[in-house]
Amino acid sequence: MDGQPANSALLEVKDLHREFGGVVAVDGVSFSVPAGTIVGLIGPNGAGKSTVIGMIGGAILPTSGSILLDGEEISGLRPYRIAPRGLIRTFQLSAEFPRLTVMQNLLAAAPDHPGETLAGALLGKRYWGAYEAKLVTQARELLERFNMPAKENDYAEDLSGGQRRLLEVMRALMAKPRMLLLDEPTAGVHPSMIGELESQLASLRDDGLTMVMVEHELGIVERLCKVVVVMSRGKVIAQGPLARVRAQAEVREAYFAG
Repeated sequence: MDGQPANSALLEVKDLHREFGGVVAVDGVSFSVPAGTIVGLIGPNGAGKSTVIGMIGGAILPTSGSILLDGEEISGLRPYRIAPRGLIRTFQLSAEFPRLTVMQNLLAAAPDHPGETLAGALLGKRYWGAYEAKLVTQARELLERFNMPAKENDYAEDLSGGQRRLLEVMRALMAKPRMLLLDEPTAGVHPSMIGELESQLASLRDDGLTMVMVEHELGIVERLCKVVVVMSRGKVIAQGPLARVRAQAEVREAYFAG
């Protein structure tokens, strides 16, 4: 993964607002994400975390505010325009194609396949075969990295919850992103697989991939994230290392005391 100079902000969120029918879901959220880090976005249910992720990824249009990716405004752009800029989102509920194999899921996630063009449809495999062979090699490298080469020909619906999570991360990586948005990556994952998922995210971070992670398992957040952004009732109430912000009375009241 290509990175930027250490500590430069790859993502900047500035004074972000979102209202739904007069209800304020996100109220003036601002934070930055240095390149090559994982920033944790935490807080109680209903704090507005997933709405923020949705706005950054383009699924939800902000009422107002600014979102800069590598210094360029992306606020209001739809996901299909944001993804080519290197920002990819995963979802709280895994979104694989259940009746496709693991390999087919990975190939389907690769962008700009020449077989999807009119020329590709008319000329067939002789036109796009070499490109797809490169994608197969890329997919198999990911399967090796994520310790799932034996699952290449399994249907996605036959995978465990943890394996589906790993598949979703691998699908995102097929697009060669600079940044991932992870919405509760451990949701539905068996405890025996959480360690593997955490290890893979740490490895991706160490390779220079930047991430924003919504996560309720605070042990994972503390190990993976140098900085967390704490939200409550649509606002940011604290930012910094988890060990420091958890000591703040406002955070304890809003988050840790339920």
